[in-house]
Amino acid sequence: MMPPHLIYRLDLPEKKKGWSRKRRRRRASTPCQKEEKEREDNHRQRWIEEEVINSNEGH
Repeated sequence: MMPPHLIYRLDLPEKKKGWSRKRRRRRASTPCQKEEKEREDNHRQRWIEEEVINSNEGH
């Protein structure tokens, strides 16, 4: 027989996983938020590339 707090801890992550998966899908379904996320990703990608170029020039 397992102590109750261990059982609780074992089945908790399953619930959390399901919730986050549902929530993420719903958030991505709205077009304007999807565009916003793409724009953010593109910006981050450009920034990383610029950082790489700058660090190469410095050396």
